[in-house]
Amino acid sequence: MTQQEEEASQEAPWWRSRGLPLLPPAAKWLAVLVIASLMVPALTSQWSDRQKELDVKNALVSQITRSAATATQDAYTLVEDEAQSAMIKDPLWRSEYRSILKEWRVAAFTLQSELQAYFPSATLGSSSLLMAFHNYNNVVQQYIRLSGDECADNRQWVVNAIYSKYLHKHPWRVIANNPPGITPNPACWKKSEEFRQSYQDLGENLLGRRKDLVQAVIGSSAAGFNVGFRDFVHQVLPFF
Repeated sequence: MTQQEEEASQEAPWWRSRGLPLLPPAAKWLAVLVIASLMVPALTSQWSDRQKELDVKNALVSQITRSAATATQDAYTLVEDEAQSAMIKDPLWRSEYRSILKEWRVAAFTLQSELQAYFPSATLGSSSLLMAFHNYNNVVQQYIRLSGDECADNRQWVVNAIYSKYLHKHPWRVIANNPPGITPNPACWKKSEEFRQSYQDLGENLLGRRKDLVQAVIGSSAAGFNVGFRDFVHQVLPFF
């Protein structure tokens, strides 16, 4: 082999140096078309699914925020009315109390179902997002119950441990109007001004904890959507 042939061999692509034939132009175009036929639909699907995932997240964030805000605010309004009222109106307050609790329970059940469908593997700290919402739901229900006839069964002492653990707050010196061993006040719907102030503070702290749930939803990937590089590769190369 002459020096010119050796130089040409070194400069030639590896497939030519091994005696492999060059692809004809038609084959090159065919390869480009095959790749494009796989990548373009995958990119389109990625863009479409990303928008759908964002819509799901926005809807869930709005639901969590609206439902938690409505429940805590309505319960506080009931307590505020109780604290300012000059007389006890059991039937009216009991009807309002049941309505608030029912509305939150329905909203919580709907949210839990959607979290189960779209974020079954999402986490919040060391717990699953589903368990975190389950705990939040329980505490909101206990908060609403405190707006009612909490003297009847010393309920404030039952929820004390739940709130102190969940919110790291200890507001019960003013909320616990009837400690165990003391005959409950017959006017259990009547709330003191101290109770109202403490209840408002507790509600604001509880509402603030919803941000943890919201951030977990925003930062997690929703199931059922093709988003991210791994999903893109799997769409282009299903066998990969």
